[in-house]
Amino acid sequence: MLKIINGSRKDVEIRKLQSFVFDDSLFPRIQEYVQKNKLKEGVCFSVVDKTGKQLFLVAYLEDLIAGIKRKDLSDYYDRCKNRENLDFTLLDQYQSFFFLNVDDYSVAIAKLLLEHRPDKKIIFGDARAGYFFKGRKVKCVNRLYNAGRHMELTEEWMRGTGNAAFLDRIRAFIGWKILGILKKRGNCCVVKADRRNHPDGDSVVFNSQNVLYSLLWKKQERSFGDRNADKNIVVLDYSCDNEGLGSIAKCAFAHFMWMTRSGYVPVMNLSKYPNQYLTAEGENMWEYFFEPVSPVSVEDAYQSRHVIVASENEISWCDFHINPFQRAYMKAFGNREEFRQVIRINGETREYIDKKIPEEIRKGRRVLGVVARGTDFRNAAAVKTNKSWRENVVEIDRLIEVCRSYKKKYNYDYVYVATEDQEYFDKFKECFGERLLSISQKRVTYDYENRDFKSVSDLLVAENGKTMGRDYLSGVWSLTECTALLYNVECGAVRLARLWKQGEYELFQCISPK
Repeated sequence: MLKIINGSRKDVEIRKLQSFVFDDSLFPRIQEYVQKNKLKEGVCFSVVDKTGKQLFLVAYLEDLIAGIKRKDLSDYYDRCKNRENLDFTLLDQYQSFFFLNVDDYSVAIAKLLLEHRPDKKIIFGDARAGYFFKGRKVKCVNRLYNAGRHMELTEEWMRGTGNAAFLDRIRAFIGWKILGILKKRGNCCVVKADRRNHPDGDSVVFNSQNVLYSLLWKKQERSFGDRNADKNIVVLDYSCDNEGLGSIAKCAFAHFMWMTRSGYVPVMNLSKYPNQYLTAEGENMWEYFFEPVSPVSVEDAYQSRHVIVASENEISWCDFHINPFQRAYMKAFGNREEFRQVIRINGETREYIDKKIPEEIRKGRRVLGVVARGTDFRNAAAVKTNKSWRENVVEIDRLIEVCRSYKKKYNYDYVYVATEDQEYFDKFKECFGERLLSISQKRVTYDYENRDFKSVSDLLVAENGKTMGRDYLSGVWSLTECTALLYNVECGAVRLARLWKQGEYELFQCISPK
């Protein structure tokens, strides 16, 4: 990303920065210079007119998505020229666009609107945007050049962070009220250059990466044959890294919602490594456990006329940080009825689960279900990964104390525990004895205080990924049959149990430290 910043000629001279003469190809020329010289983030350039007068400064910022450097949008300039592969779904939701900053992505988006959606209203909160749109239908408001900073203050206020002065808090409060009005009206889109997503994922505020991604996500369409000529198919064949089935199911559901609501037919084909459940490359891990999400099979998809393949485009299981469509439907994850219709356990896995569920649960006894997430969610592990929020995950002694109290208070017959942590399991067994229910599964012990950090996926390396996955789902399904559910962190098992459960839990609660 290239962003226009505030600065003086003196700053430029001190740092001896490269100068560029302004013209319509300014941003592509600077981007090419950055890549050719392998420059690091933060470098600035002076942009001058033909007489050498400085017009503004441009800073180079890398695309960071959830802290990871990405190159998804690096070829945006050429791809924006191909109208056939552009998706205006997001932009068509709004009538007015207010760009808080001037950056290369915002300028590209505004130019596409002028060309393909000339009825839209475009406003920039920085008069320097006028250099790019002379004589065109774009309004540039000079007195709002600090709009980007005010948005940052508003977002910090919404997150409950920051230490702003009194006047800035007033500005943030006013900004929050304005956003509420815009969201209620529903016809104005606010676009910022800040790389962090707005705290409210279902907002009118997007960063320019989000909007550009929404336009460019379908980079390439393939034709494999003549089948399904009347359908646009998306094969979701991304690698899943070391994610658990809870996360994979959540992201698959978000993709299903996005695709089907946009007129596409999704097909799950999780046949690629890395994937901790995949027994052999080429097999479809999704169908180890779940029913297909659409009538079109993988075989049919690869003989169809209009196909977008996720691995050939900008589609990943974890792209909700940059993908506004996926992020919006991740927020809709609580739609339990629709989730149960889409994410369905297949017959073979269901037979496996039925054999694993404890007899006491099947007989309808009053059972307190507990998800005790340990291993890499322990406080000692959080310290080593600088994940401060994990330091607040309640640990085993406090969790058992609460479970003992609730078992007695609500007269539960048994406690069912789902945990991957052997030490946690042993302590539950010591406390509840014959009144503890569980399923047999692989559990591990690891000393996070004295050893290097390892994720649970690295500890739970399975000889057979299919068996490991079915054991996990057996544990989750057992939780759905419990009377109540307590947990120490909202992990994938908790989300799946609540979504798959028919009816409501008598008690559903996250246990926090005292």
